[in-house]
Amino acid sequence: MRAPSPSRVALVMNYPYEAFVGGEGSYVAALRRYLSGRGHSVDTLISDVTRGRSNPIFELPPDIRETGRICIRRAGRVGTRRHLAVDPILFARSCAAMLGRRRKGEETHGESERRWLLDVLRKGRYDAVILMWGAVRYAAQVSQLCGKVLSLKGFCTDQRIRLGQEPLIEIPGQIIAELAGSPLIGMNNLAEASQLRRLLPTSRIIHVGMGFAEQPVSPFGTDQRVLFVAANTGANTRSLAWLLEEVWPKIACSQPRARLRVAGSIRNGWTKAIPPGVELLGRVESIDEEYRSAQVVVAPITVGTAGVKIKVAEALSFGRPLVSTSVGVDPGDPGQFADAVDVTDDPQLFADAVCRLLSDPSLRDLRARQSHEAFHAHFSGAAAYGALIEHLAL
Repeated sequence: MRAPSPSRVALVMNYPYEAFVGGEGSYVAALRRYLSGRGHSVDTLISDVTRGRSNPIFELPPDIRETGRICIRRAGRVGTRRHLAVDPILFARSCAAMLGRRRKGEETHGESERRWLLDVLRKGRYDAVILMWGAVRYAAQVSQLCGKVLSLKGFCTDQRIRLGQEPLIEIPGQIIAELAGSPLIGMNNLAEASQLRRLLPTSRIIHVGMGFAEQPVSPFGTDQRVLFVAANTGANTRSLAWLLEEVWPKIACSQPRARLRVAGSIRNGWTKAIPPGVELLGRVESIDEEYRSAQVVVAPITVGTAGVKIKVAEALSFGRPLVSTSVGVDPGDPGQFADAVDVTDDPQLFADAVCRLLSDPSLRDLRARQSHEAFHAHFSGAAAYGALIEHLAL
């Protein structure tokens, strides 16, 4: 099939952290890379740099790879990565913060913000516009300027899925009302996409996952290394506590040569004792090497959202055997990974699964092949963005 002609695509957000920081930023970056990799020009538009902020300086992450223009309302670029907000509201908020006072941020979406966005889109003459997160509220007006508009809400709720509890997915009425005017809606998980199809039966709703680069599958070494990758968040800290207190003693008893390597900034927030055989590495120079040297990767997630679990997708992209709790699986498809991933919420069964993989080279090789297949089925670029590419003809 002949590849489509290069297009001008706008990714629109109204909160700067969603564009470049955390899980949302990773989701946006993956989409940006995929579209640019197909030859499209991708601009990132942020309609308000002040929302939720008191610091007038916004700095892009050092690893940002720009594939197009970055345009931020109420801010001017200073140097290569910094933007300076020029706005009296943010100035007052910044002064209050320096004095130790909290000044409530302006969270409304004003008329000036809407006009700015529509003006930028009109002048940009974009072939496709992807409204992300809160920017989906502008779908009706943007659809009058561009024939290809996707409201990519991602996940709809901040509800947490907790270990041992039945996932409860309830989409707030306000969000349903916002999305009702969208010609095309995208969700990053099957659970909320399925519920939206019932609530908005006349809308086109697609699944837009998160694509990862396929990594070379390395042979297993002889060291019984178990890897857990986690940033310094409250949810990850609780997950690590469950792993160290409930699971690791059982693994260490059965496999005394086993070593657990915990990579990521979670070390900065960990204050409890570290059991024997466990090393908190902090940020590592090459996370790729940690994955390649691991015999088993664990995702002991005890609390999370319905969205994409990056630590699960990364493990599969490296073809590593993975043991996860049910929170690491899309709640809309509990059998998502079939036999490719050992999924259990029971500490003893979790430990048993890790021990089997550590002690059985044939099983590890089988799981590596299955992980490779699961990656292609769920987290490759074609799997994650196929529906988006088809519906927007990009």
